[in-house]
Amino acid sequence: MTESDGNITSDPNKICEILNNHFESVFLKDENPIIHELEEKNVLKSMGTDLINPRELKKTEEVIAIPLSNIFIKLFNNGSVPNQCKKANNTPIFKKGSKKLASNYRPVSLTSISCKIIEKLIKKTIMEHLIVNKLISIRQHGFMEKKSCITNLLEIFDLVTEAIHNGFPIDMIYLDFAKAFDSFQHKRLLNKLKKYGFDNKLIKWIESFLTNRRQRFVLGKSESSWANVLSGV
Repeated sequence: MTESDGNITSDPNKICEILNNHFESVFLKDENPIIHELEEKNVLKSMGTDLINPRELKKTEEVIAIPLSNIFIKLFNNGSVPNQCKKANNTPIFKKGSKKLASNYRPVSLTSISCKIIEKLIKKTIMEHLIVNKLISIRQHGFMEKKSCITNLLEIFDLVTEAIHNGFPIDMIYLDFAKAFDSFQHKRLLNKLKKYGFDNKLIKWIESFLTNRRQRFVLGKSESSWANVLSGV
C-alpha cells in the first residue's frame, strides 16, 4: 500500500491507518465525491427495492451529502452492509435466439441508488490499489479507465502487423467463459483480495456485501418470489 510520502508498505498496521485516513477524507472531510456521484446520477434510472427515487436524491444532494458520509463511515468501519442494499429487482433483457427459453435472457439488477454511491467509492479505492501496486496487467483492457475493446483491437493489430513484417507465424486463442460474472465464487474473490494485500476491514465489508444477497424478477406488475444469490459479482 502506498504511504503519503510515496513509499510502499506491507505493514498491516500501516495499511489499516492508510485506508482509515483515506476513507475518512473521502466520506467526511470532503463530501465532494459524494455530491459528484449524486450529480452524476441519471434521474431517469429506475428505483431499487428501497423505492428511493434518484431524482429526489439529486434534488437534496447538498443536504444529504454529510449524513450519507457519516453513514458510510460507520458501515465501512463496522464491515457491514444493510440488508436492503443486498436486494435486487431483476429485469429480464432478451439476448438472442428463442424468446421461449429462459437461458436466452440476461438479468439487469436494480439495487439501492444510495448504496451504489459507496460501492463506486470503494471501487475507486480498490482500483487505485491494484494499479499503483501494479497488480493488473498492462495488457488488461476490459473494465479499465480509458481502455476498451477498441484499444484492445488496436494493440492486437500492432502485434500482428509487426509479426507479419518480421516474418513470424501468428497463433491466436479466443476464450469465452459462459456466465463468468454470474458463476464467480465469492470465497475465491475474498481469497484474492487477501492475497493482493487489501486491508481486513475492506475485505470484511466486501464479504458482508456478498453475503445473504437476494434477488427476484420483476416483469411489469408481476414479481417472483425472493431467491438467494450464492455466486456472482
